[in-house]
This record gives sequence, structure tokens and C-alpha cells, in this order.
Amino acid sequence: MTVATAETAFGTDASPRRIGFLPMALIVIALCIAAKFALPWTDRWPQEWVIPLKAWLTSFFAWLGNEASFGLFTVKELTRFISHLLSYPLYWAEVLLFRGVRDIGLPPLPWIAIAGGVAILGHWIAGWRLALLCGLSALYIAIFGLWPDGMQTLSIVVVTVPLAALIGLFIGIWAVRSPRVEAFVTASFDVLQATPHMAYLGPVVVLFGFGQVPAMLATLGFAMPPMARCVILGLKTVSSEVVEAGRMAGCTPRQLLWKVQVPAAAQTLLLGLNQVVMQTLAMAVIASLVGASGLGQKLLFSLQQLQIGKATEQGIAITLIAIVLDRLSQAYAYKPLSRFASGTPWTARHRHLLLFLGVLLASFLAAYLVPALAVLPKEMTFSYGPALDTAVRWFSKNAYWIIGPVRDWITIWLLLPMRDFYLFLPWTLVVGLLGLAGWWLGGWRLAMLIGLLVACQFLVGNWVPAMMTVYLVTGATILCILIGVPLGVWCSRNERVARVVMAICDTLQTFPS
Repeated sequence: MTVATAETAFGTDASPRRIGFLPMALIVIALCIAAKFALPWTDRWPQEWVIPLKAWLTSFFAWLGNEASFGLFTVKELTRFISHLLSYPLYWAEVLLFRGVRDIGLPPLPWIAIAGGVAILGHWIAGWRLALLCGLSALYIAIFGLWPDGMQTLSIVVVTVPLAALIGLFIGIWAVRSPRVEAFVTASFDVLQATPHMAYLGPVVVLFGFGQVPAMLATLGFAMPPMARCVILGLKTVSSEVVEAGRMAGCTPRQLLWKVQVPAAAQTLLLGLNQVVMQTLAMAVIASLVGASGLGQKLLFSLQQLQIGKATEQGIAITLIAIVLDRLSQAYAYKPLSRFASGTPWTARHRHLLLFLGVLLASFLAAYLVPALAVLPKEMTFSYGPALDTAVRWFSKNAYWIIGPVRDWITIWLLLPMRDFYLFLPWTLVVGLLGLAGWWLGGWRLAMLIGLLVACQFLVGNWVPAMMTVYLVTGATILCILIGVPLGVWCSRNERVARVVMAICDTLQTFPS
């Protein structure tokens, strides 16, 4: 490669790059280690230089939640009004699924009606296999005494998912029509999706308080970005021939969007809806910290009490809800359109709907005659929690001679040295090496962005917690590679093992964090 070609490929950085990354990294390491002993502030950022960002944010949110005003009304009054509006659909979902209207003696839907309904829906979408999965999943929740809690969780899901899908749909459409909006939305979603689940709770609690609606709003903020991303992707990947055909047919811009582009991108949009469902249920346990009732709250309580058996029962119930909604949405995305011959009777075209109405009426009648068919009484439910707790204690006691040495070896020879190494590193070395890597891979813009993001950690006094987090992530990554790579190679060579491992992985990935 000539010098001119190199400069074309790498810009003005071509000459330094030819030195090689490793020699440059060694120079940076030598300079930073020398500075660590010569200038103490290059090792640990002085406490008196720390920017009090935490105090500023605390004061800002206190002002926002108590004093901020638009003139006619305060921010607090606005947020409480939004909470009041959203409480209505949530209330009616709860009335339908588990609460009923006690003042007039109106019961909620019996568990056999919901179990039969989801089985009929599964059969309509994809046949008997999906119907069986849906029915058995509902049966599990009922016979293990988790029905009221499961329906409370489902109430939040059936309200949050449509809201997140609609908001994501309109944000995605707006972003496709405006490059500036798309750039802003993409950057915002990158931040939102990199934000830990727990971080959504703070602003929500300050602005909306505690309860079901604040929990639903935290879940909404977490679940909406994937939908908007899928809308952007789906509308952008509609073939130009389809769009041009719509224009030639005389479609207005609105007709072109809703009658041509959206239907053409339907599968991608339904994939986004599927992701909304998964993200909503992923927040089930965390949202319970701000007042969400249901399976998430029960699971959190069980874990706090170290009741592993009960926690497993409740976690499997959440997983089954996630799997059912996931399979239903995925199957619907690929469901072929039903076509009937001209003159087909209405009853033949809507036999699943008529069957559901029949099951619904029969369920209410049966539940009136046999109350156990409305909600199973405790004496008719089962639990494997105590047996599982006993098994876990037995295994922990009898397998300690294996678990203890492995745990101690990993802790002493892997984790603790890694922790001490990361805590030893001066901030200048971390900023220098990461900035050098960013410049080498993507130029000065990427180097400056990485340097600024890393610098934020010590500028606001978070350097030690940040390095502890990096140490934990690095340790987990190394262990995952050591376990996952050999397991993946084994699965690639043995189909039976692959089926078992993939089933376990699917279960673990849908199990609440």
C-alpha cells in the first residue's frame, strides 16, 4: 500500500497507526504508571475536585416533584392527572381478570373461562399444539394457587403492551419521516436500553409516587423502545416497488402509510410487539419495588425470605405467561390470511368466536354451581415449594465438598486478583487505553466520546463503584466463555444434546432476572 493510499484509508492518522497499536499502548501504560507515582492526582481523582452531580440531581428532582410549575398547574398535578387517567384501563382490566365488582356482586372471569379462551385463541392462530401449551400453562397457574397473583400481573401486561405498542408505532413513523427526529430518537433509545432496569424507578417514583400505575409507567418506558426500533426498521425495509405501486394507484400519503407500508411491514411490527411483551414481563419483579402487585411482588418476597421453592413456582408462572404471549404473537405474525368462498355462513367464518362465547357462558354457569371453578380454593391447590426447599438444602449440604472448593478457587484465584487489578489501575491509564482503542478503531470522534464517558465516572465520584462493576462484568464474561464455548461445541456435534441445552436456555432466558 502506498503512502497516499494509506492516508486515504486512515486520514491524517496513517503515520501514527503504522507504529502499531501494541507499541502505542505500551507507551501509554509506561507514561500513566510513571505519573501514578509522580503525581498522586493522576492515580485517584481528588475528592475536592469531584463534581457534586448527585446532589444537583437530588435537588432537581425534589424541585421537579414539589415546586415546578407550568403556571396554571404544577408538574406534580400534571403527573397525578396522568396517573388518574391511566388508572381507569388498569382498573377495568383488574375487574375483568381477578377483582370483579363486589358492590353489585359481579364476579371476575372464572379461571376455566380464561384457560379455555387462551386455548381457543391458540388453536385459531396455530392449531392444537399451541392450544395445548396455552391451556396447560393456565392450568399450572390455577392448580398451584397462583391465579389471583397471575391475573394481577397479566392486568398490567394487557394495559402496558397496547400503550407501549401505540406510542412506539407513532414515534417510529415520526422518526422515519424526519431524519433529525430519527437521530434524536436513536440516541435516546440507545441510552434508555443501556440504562439498568432499576434506574427507571427513581424518576417514576419522584413524579408519580408508588402503586400499580407508577409501576406500569416504569414498565412502559422500558418496553417501548424496541417497538419504535422495529417500526423504523420495518418501514425502511419496505421495497421501493411496493411503495411506488401504491403511489401509482393514487394513494394519498396517509393511505400510502396505513394501507401499503404498514401492512407490508406487518411481520417486523409484530416482532416489535413480541419484544414489548417480553420486556414488560422482564420488569415484573423489579416493578414490584414501586408497588406493582402480583407474581413479581410474591417472587420478590419469596427471595427475600430465601424460600427457593416458592420463588421457583412463581418464577415458572411468570415464565409460562411470557412463553404463551411470545408464542401467540410469533404465530400470529406468520398466520396466513383466512379466505372463505363467497356465501360462506357467518357462523362458519367465526366458529372460534362462537366457541369462545359458548365456553364463556358455560364457565359462568359452572362457576356459579361449583365455586372451585371460579378460583380454586387453597385446599385444592398443590405446591412443590417445600419439597424443592428440602432438596436444595440437601444438595447444598451433601455437595458442599465439590461446591466449596470450586467456589473458593474461583474467588481466590480469579475474582479477587481481578478486583485488585482493576482497583489498582489509575484513571489516566483507563482513559488513555480506551481512548487509544477508540481512536484506532474509529477515529478521534469515537476516542473523544469514549474518553468523555469514562471521565464522567471519576468526575462525579463513581470511579471505585464503576471499576467494581467492570470487574464483575469481566469475571462473569470469562466464566460464560469458559462454560458456553465448550457447551456450544458439544451441542454442534450432538443433536440430542443440542435439543436439551436449547430447551434449558430458552427457559432460563425467559425466567425473571
